Amino acid sequence: MRQLPDRTRDRRTPRRLGGTKLGRRPSAGAQSGRDQSSRGDGGWGEFYVRAATRDYLDQVVARVKDCAAGGALAAGAKLEVEEGVGYDDLRPNRPLMRAGLDNLRQLGVEPEDTFGQRLSASTDVGNVSHACPTAAPGIFIAPSSVPGHSREFAAAAASEAGHRGLLLAAKMLAMTALDVIMRPSLAWEMEADFAAEGPPGTL
Repeated sequence: MRQLPDRTRDRRTPRRLGGTKLGRRPSAGAQSGRDQSSRGDGGWGEFYVRAATRDYLDQVVARVKDCAAGGALAAGAKLEVEEGVGYDDLRPNRPLMRAGLDNLRQLGVEPEDTFGQRLSASTDVGNVSHACPTAAPGIFIAPSSVPGHSREFAAAAASEAGHRGLLLAAKMLAMTALDVIMRPSLAWEMEADFAAEGPPGTL
């Protein structure tokens, strides 16, 4: 069972529970035409759960475990649960993000204001954002109609536009790092914003 906050696309129709997403990946036996889940000597399944925050994710995972335990009890079976590594929701630091956006403007790019929009991806930078002030700006290298994790996006990454985006992002990161070092007031604002977010898993 893997805990993965936020949303993703999947080939199988998910079950939505109050803003969460529950899906099941087929077992190796099912993929090969032999559904091992129906065998008398046991079976297994891999499920994933996604939710907007770590706190709510943990609540839903507990419910999923209870459902599995109830099914095992009714069938007279033994249940074993193995959890994978999960991702936390991203908590962007507003002062740090503003500093990065200001530097993009200095580089001649007018950025989109994405404050208040939740990142719809599974990334370990979300875990980092629960431990220290974090920003995760994005650089466009392809039209918004091009989906991520696609052949078209891979081609864009290897294109001239992808190279320009790489250089732009590197410059923005370097300039923002200097801002944090050279401007004590920015560091204080970052710390205050991080503390105001509350304990991990809350909004």
